[in-house]
Parts: sequence; structure tokens; C-alpha cells
Amino acid sequence: MLQEGEFERVGDNKTAKVDVRVIAATNQNLEQLIAQGKFRKDLFYRLNIISIEIPPLRDRKQDIPLLVEDFIKKHSRHMHKK
Repeated sequence: MLQEGEFERVGDNKTAKVDVRVIAATNQNLEQLIAQGKFRKDLFYRLNIISIEIPPLRDRKQDIPLLVEDFIKKHSRHMHKK
């Protein structure tokens, strides 16, 4: 379905066409898992069209105040608090 954009439902003879986008995230090294035989290479190939690597928050502490401010703004409005 990811490659061809179509599939057949179980018990149906008709092919259904789909147009989907998949966003996947992991904290695992998928290339290493492929080498260990723990992740399918063909699935990785289909998912890995655009790869965006974001360092963990512990490595970008300067972002924490911005995230806290955004969290407070969103939730204070929701709770009708200043």
C-alpha cells in the first residue's frame, strides 16, 4: 500500500486506491536494527523519504524556557488563569 498506493480489502475483489502520507518517529537507530535483523529493510526504504533528526531536549536546554512559556500560555487560557 505504501509503495503502490492501492490495496485489496480482505474478502474483496476490488482494488482500493489511497493517497496517504505517513509520519513516523523513533528514538531507535533503525539502520542498526536492520543490520541486526530486527527491522525490515523494505519498510525503512519506504518510510525514509525525508529524514529529520532532532537532538534530544537534554542536548538543547536553551529550548526549555520557550517550551515552558508556550505550555503555560496554552494551558492558562484553557483554565482561565493568568
